[in-house]
Amino acid sequence: MKRVALDFETHYAGDYSVKNLGHARYARDSRFKCTMAAAWSPSMKVSTTPDRFPWDALDGAEIVAHNAAFDRAVFRRLQSDGIVPACIKPKIWMDSAAACAYFGIPRDLAGAVKALFGVILDKSIRNRMAGYQADLFDDTAAYAVIDAEWSWRLWERLGHKWPEAERRIHALTDEMGDRGVCLDETRAKAAIASLDASIAGLEASIHFRPIASAKALKKACEAAGEPVPPGTAAADPKVETWCRENQKANSPLWVRQVQGWRKANRTREVVRSMLDRVDPATGRMQYELKYFGAGQTGRWSGGGGLNVQNFNRQAGEAGTDLRGLIVPAPGHAFIIADYAQIEARVLLWLAGDYDFLDLLRGGMDLYEAAARKMLGYSDPRPIKEVDPGLRQLAKGMTLGLGFGMGAGKFVSAAKVLAGLDIEFDDCKRHVETYRRTNPLVVALWNRLGDAFEKRHGKPHFVLKLPSGRAIHYWNPECNGDMSCATEKGGTRYAVHPGLLAENYTQATARDLLADAWLRCADAGIRIVLSVHDELVAECPAADAPAVKAEMERIMRTPPAWPLADRLPLEVEAHVANRYGK
Repeated sequence: MKRVALDFETHYAGDYSVKNLGHARYARDSRFKCTMAAAWSPSMKVSTTPDRFPWDALDGAEIVAHNAAFDRAVFRRLQSDGIVPACIKPKIWMDSAAACAYFGIPRDLAGAVKALFGVILDKSIRNRMAGYQADLFDDTAAYAVIDAEWSWRLWERLGHKWPEAERRIHALTDEMGDRGVCLDETRAKAAIASLDASIAGLEASIHFRPIASAKALKKACEAAGEPVPPGTAAADPKVETWCRENQKANSPLWVRQVQGWRKANRTREVVRSMLDRVDPATGRMQYELKYFGAGQTGRWSGGGGLNVQNFNRQAGEAGTDLRGLIVPAPGHAFIIADYAQIEARVLLWLAGDYDFLDLLRGGMDLYEAAARKMLGYSDPRPIKEVDPGLRQLAKGMTLGLGFGMGAGKFVSAAKVLAGLDIEFDDCKRHVETYRRTNPLVVALWNRLGDAFEKRHGKPHFVLKLPSGRAIHYWNPECNGDMSCATEKGGTRYAVHPGLLAENYTQATARDLLADAWLRCADAGIRIVLSVHDELVAECPAADAPAVKAEMERIMRTPPAWPLADRLPLEVEAHVANRYGK
């Protein structure tokens, strides 16, 4: 089988880039221009304009590309424009960037080549290629073929080590985003109109300009004799505390108005972006989900300027429900299946707390079991009926304290995770209670911390997962504080035993989802969206009850890992005519 590494160079400009538009939308744009096509193999070296490229060399070939989804999108555009003959059909596309990410190697080509080969690539020509410049033809041609060659060499180094199951997950991820999902375009346009009105109303009520200017807000506060806020960022705890402490003044209202204005503008841009990504040929919104986008855990992340992972579960500004804009195709339905409390269950399984897990296997609510274990709840009746407040506390402790969190952070975490307002001294007591009543979890933290420390000064610490996959920590050091790089040759970060346990847990939860996804694919179930611990399938509406039952069976069945039968998996699934919780 012939194998060829391929690299395309294309025109880009400030507002026209893959980063902003995503590869599919970028390649469909009227501004698209491919300036160079380069290919490399031990028997081939070519870099020229697309109209002169020997496309026959790619027919039936294994194509290696660094970020193959982009190169495949460019190839398809050139084929639709008649530049690549319609008869040219590569056998398979293989992504050297994804393989690098799997092994903890930098995803970018220059970083990967430096990390694995010690060679520094000159990428300066790329910065000079914004906009098409004919006088850079020779430099661009040389640059492109060098990129193709190094893509080949990266694949030769790593491709055969990348497990087949992970290659399949990567391919399914790309196929899912390429196919996309349907959009309720009428509702989306109505949402934009509603957001327009909301933004106009906020602008009319905010009396200083520029609205986003901290200096303008400060000046307005001083002129009105109002207290000056420390900022307006909605996620800043200092701003939230200040607003509560000054709630009788007028300036906290101004802060809220600025926050609302920003959120409404951001939401409007997201809806516009969703509409802009609808492929006219299919009527479906294409999007990107980045395989191994979330570092150590291997979880997916958003990409291409639209992050479907960040769509809120509830309606936001001006009643806009971003998730609800996504709908099944006519005559079809969604099956939305979510692993329930997966991280809490996996943490207990990794720690070996099988007695606790057996309570869950017997049907007991996770947070009731936690209340009985940690908080002394002994009433035979369900805790939801008797003491829902205690259940919420057990929930907050279970979700918040499993990875070494201290009392200070638990004050805010308890509010976010369980809606609880708890004073610091009480949080300190709850932290102590959690650690006293969960000795196996604490022992897991200590085992992971000890294993990390033993690799001090060594080039690598490898944390093996139950699936057989590994988390890579590069150049671990323990000079008082623990630190490492999460990519070979990358930036160093502080770590601690609880964070190692969090990585271990989230990575295992990711592998559970990946295994279930593969088994769904084997069963003929088409997954069209995956967010966190959730799989969303699309099927004919008449088949929805049967597909739901099969997805539940698949996701509740543990993979063939050692002791996986001791992990009770719970799945919440339902049929829906639009995406939502």
